[in-house]
Amino acid sequence: TEKATIIKENRREIKTDRKEPEKIKKVEEVIRRYHKREKLETLFSGERCFYSPIEDKITMAEKKKFHSSTALYSTWLHELVHSSGNNKRLNRKIENHFGSSDYAKEELVAELGSFLICNRLEIGSDTQNHAAYLQNWIKCLREDPKILIKTLGKATKACNYILEE
Repeated sequence: TEKATIIKENRREIKTDRKEPEKIKKVEEVIRRYHKREKLETLFSGERCFYSPIEDKITMAEKKKFHSSTALYSTWLHELVHSSGNNKRLNRKIENHFGSSDYAKEELVAELGSFLICNRLEIGSDTQNHAAYLQNWIKCLREDPKILIKTLGKATKACNYILEE
């Protein structure tokens, strides 16, 4: 048998010897519970992935468009983090214009939140997607060097909210 590795994260221990199907089952359960609790809907259609705060709905590209289960779930969790910012949930400023500083800040919250959830559920994350947001992050860091700390706090709050921790 595989030797279990113990990781200390936020003063708690996590065993990292779960098999891939168990990990997928766990992430799907988290997503299902969050949808049910928040009365949220996800529609798989088309090419784009986004959260609509007006409709309080997630649209995901068709599952076959994702190159791996990690890409699918890390993207879906990214959109769940956006949804956690809705005014009836954690009430972050999420209705921003593409390319604006506020848009970039919310994208950073969603990327970090997705990364934190993926890490806790042991499913990894899609590093190709993280790199795509790098230019916006650099712009935010130039404007406010403390943005990473502020954003990490918001991302952790979203992560805990989605995971019910």
